Order: sequence, then structure tokens, then C-alpha cells
Amino acid sequence: MIGEPPVDDIVRAIENRFPEHMADNAIWDLTGANLSTLDLYSFAKIADAGQKVAQYRRPGSRTAIISNGTAERLLLKVYTSLSEMSGSPIDYKICSDRADGLDWVREQSG
Repeated sequence: MIGEPPVDDIVRAIENRFPEHMADNAIWDLTGANLSTLDLYSFAKIADAGQKVAQYRRPGSRTAIISNGTAERLLLKVYTSLSEMSGSPIDYKICSDRADGLDWVREQSG
């Protein structure tokens, strides 16, 4: 995603992608996204959508979130914390580049 993605677009992407593809691991490349317009309610809504589709993934599945902006990385920590508090079985890692994200996801499956 790039620019300032509306929360409903993010939720729609989550809800449509996982049931269709049923992937255990995922990489979200948000290097071009500006998340500064998202508030706590928005992150909670995104975390709820993630929790709903977690049923399509095995416990211990991983999502690497790629972001290189300092503000975005802090906001993404809020998201991962909300997800953990809601009981998500998914492991999250915020990575600075795609190679790091791929390595982390492969580490689990290899």
C-alpha cells in the first residue's frame, strides 16, 4: 500500500485476501504508506479484521510488516500490540526491508 490508505481499504484487503488464498505467512509491504492519518480506532478495526481471518491460518503463522519510516514503525507497534491483546495466534515482526521480512517468514517454515 502507498500513500494514506483508508482504513476500510486495509480491512477489505485483509478480509478478501486470506480467505481466498489461505496463506499461513504473509508480508505486508508498507514502505510507501503514510499511516499518520490512522487513529487508535482505525488500528483496532484493522486488528479486529486480522483476528477474524486468523482462522484461515495455523497458530504460529507469521506476518512480516515492512516499513522504514520511524513514525510508521511506532504506529505499527501499536497495531501489533492490539493484535496480541485481542488473542491473535499470529506472530508479527516489523522489518525495515523485504529481505529481512522474507528471511524471518522462511525461518519459521524451514
